[in-house]
Amino acid sequence: MKPLLLCQLYLNDRQCQTTKDTGITVGLNVLRIISKLTAAAIAYGLDKKVAGEHNVLIFDLGSGTFDVSLVPTKDDIFGAKSTVGGTHLDGDDFDSKLVNHFIQEFKRKHKKDMSENKRALRHLKTACERVKQILSVTFHIDANGILNVSTIGKSTGKQTKNTIANDKGRLSEIEIDQMVNEAERHRAEDENQLQRVVARNTLEVVYSLQQTVDDEKLTCKITSAEREQIV
Repeated sequence: MKPLLLCQLYLNDRQCQTTKDTGITVGLNVLRIISKLTAAAIAYGLDKKVAGEHNVLIFDLGSGTFDVSLVPTKDDIFGAKSTVGGTHLDGDDFDSKLVNHFIQEFKRKHKKDMSENKRALRHLKTACERVKQILSVTFHIDANGILNVSTIGKSTGKQTKNTIANDKGRLSEIEIDQMVNEAERHRAEDENQLQRVVARNTLEVVYSLQQTVDDEKLTCKITSAEREQIV
């Protein structure tokens, strides 16, 4: 078995290497380690078969982190240009917002506050998690950058439309400018790190290819000319 292993965005090089070593220990011939975001970009490209050069922005919104990766694609060639993650927006945040919303709705309709009832809150949180799973969501951003969201209940077919606003100034223009400036300051360092990662991945691919070509089981299936061309 020659798998590709997916690693979390927040893992450093040493942790990724440990993951690979663990795979080798259990008998896997690990070809390469890639992030989940890069895997999503590859899956997107293989599905769309888009020709030419494009920039694909991949979002990975999980239960604990929100990760974004900018992946330039050219024909069938993919490579992550920039990747960043944060822990201030995730599925748990959405659950909390839904729980608070329905607590207020329940209080408005029934004049009762259920926020102190721990058992009721557990049931409400579970119900809110299920609500997310049965909604089909479509996003649309207009020319002015306004984000509109349409949701359709998969079981009821009920459709609602909402305009998304900034959550209490979670990210102000000053904070965005600070992040951009910080990215510019570390550009050279990031580019050097990217070059090291690309070089390491290339070496791993070459080594894996050499091992495959030298496999005795494949020797009879390729000609000497083909082997020389591959090597």
